[in-house]
Amino acid sequence: MLLTALAAAAGILLSPFGELAALPGPAGPASVPWHGFDSSDASRLVLARVEKVSGACAPWLAALPKAVRGEAKGGVTDLRRVRWGTLSAGWNPFNPEELRMILECNRFPCQVKLRREEALQLKSLPPGQRLGRYQKFVEERARQYLEKGIEPAYGDASPSVSPWAYLAGRGLPDVPAEGQRVLWSRKFNLAPGEMKAVRQLVDVRAEAGPTSATVWLRDAYSDHYFDAWGEWARIDCGPDGKTLTVMQALMVDFDLLKKKGLLSQLSHGKLREAVRDQGRAYLDRTFVRLRILAGG
Repeated sequence: MLLTALAAAAGILLSPFGELAALPGPAGPASVPWHGFDSSDASRLVLARVEKVSGACAPWLAALPKAVRGEAKGGVTDLRRVRWGTLSAGWNPFNPEELRMILECNRFPCQVKLRREEALQLKSLPPGQRLGRYQKFVEERARQYLEKGIEPAYGDASPSVSPWAYLAGRGLPDVPAEGQRVLWSRKFNLAPGEMKAVRQLVDVRAEAGPTSATVWLRDAYSDHYFDAWGEWARIDCGPDGKTLTVMQALMVDFDLLKKKGLLSQLSHGKLREAVRDQGRAYLDRTFVRLRILAGG
């Protein structure tokens, strides 16, 4: 596509880090990644990762979409298939504590992310009926996203930020407008033993040419922690066909950084550090998954 060609010619810029492909690479045969982190925009945090490696280009390009999706399942495009059983394919199993987040929704906000009216509906139901109603809420959110592109809203407000637009505003190429909406379900844990697993419905778009590939990922629903989650990844192959540059970016809008109480604000520094460290590990794991899928 013309967009990709122009981006490759001009260099991929990500504020405040600069041109990603020009960032320091390995000094020798060992691959050494570069990491960046920016927390200057309140609750919106941006991480980046660049690694330059040796390898045949084609298998890396082919592996990129699956590597970014991770262990996602489902791939729903048809509104007739918007059912909990399909949407939650990548979410199971739920452990007892995770189910309690839904079944013990007795106030607003709940531990799971809902709008005020949804949380109040759960509160009005007997605990035995809450899981079924929560499932209907997830189905409706998925249906609205697939049909109209309506972004997730939590609490009393509309989404605080659209992750793809936010990353595009930071300099990354925007997602192709003609891409089809596909929702995958996935579960991951940024910090096993320290954080609860995050369940998401994600939209993944990809485009590829003979010497480059790009993937965009964003959440259509995250069950807690994040009011927005967006990813971008690109591979550019060198002219020799034997070297390539893998560029990744992650943005999150972290809800705990929006709390205004004194004790909450005192903890914001540690929270940012935790997201920095765990986000870096998340991007590292994505890269490792990519390398394995590419046979590198």
